[in-house]
Formats: sequence, structure tokens, C-alpha cells
Amino acid sequence: MTITIILLYLLSFAIIWQFAGYPSLMAIVALKAKPKDKDYSFQPFVSVIVPTYNEAKVIAKRMKNLVELDYPEDNYEIIVVDSGSTDNTTEIVEETIKKYEKSEPNLRLIKEEERKGKASAINFGKKRAKGDIVLITDANSIIF
Repeated sequence: MTITIILLYLLSFAIIWQFAGYPSLMAIVALKAKPKDKDYSFQPFVSVIVPTYNEAKVIAKRMKNLVELDYPEDNYEIIVVDSGSTDNTTEIVEETIKKYEKSEPNLRLIKEEERKGKASAINFGKKRAKGDIVLITDANSIIF
């Protein structure tokens, strides 16, 4: 009987530790280890690649969002890789590039002649990217 009670106590402790104790301990450790001052001096050059295929409905809004990011404008570029869209995606991208022609960041459109898929578009863009860091993002998403 006492062994059963001891096992129940140990099992109860293990379950409580797993769901309450350990997460609480990790939260305390994370708060103690958190750096007080953040160093914003490291700002590498970033290439943002947007692979597209028939994204006419969303590409202008996406490019506007990327141009307005809170990151030094001369430290990133936006590369739109079009994979043979059959709608007017490329025309919208070209109009947007003209709209922001005089400002940073650098905007580029690269066209694949035929659709080979998203992975191919990403690799096609990466070959032409200049960034230390390459960020891949979809045309229908927003970065805050």
C-alpha cells in the first residue's frame, strides 16, 4: 500500500513538474539571461526574394510593405522572381519599380521564361542576390 502511495506521489510530482514546474523554471532562466542592452550595430545586407506566379491581386501591396520596412533602406534589396505568370503580375511589378525608382531599397524583377516551380524560382533569385542574408517570402504575406 505504501509503495502505491509513493508511486502516486512521484507520478503526480512528475506531471505537475512537466506542465507547471519546468516551464516556470525556464521562464525565470530566460528573464535572468536576457541582455539588458541590445546591440543594433550589426545590420547585414539582406536580399528579400519574392517568388511569384499569377500574384497580380497581391503583389503591389506586398512590394509596398517590403519598401516600407523598418530597416536601413540601403541595407536590403527586393528581388521579385516571376515564374512565367499568365496574368499581369510582371506589369504590376514593373509599375511598382518605376514608382519607387528614385528611392531605396533597390527593386528588381527577374523573369523565368517558363514555370518550373517555387524551389526553382527561389534558386534563380538566390543566384542573383547580393545579400549576406537571403530572406524568402511569399507574395501574399505581410511583414510588420
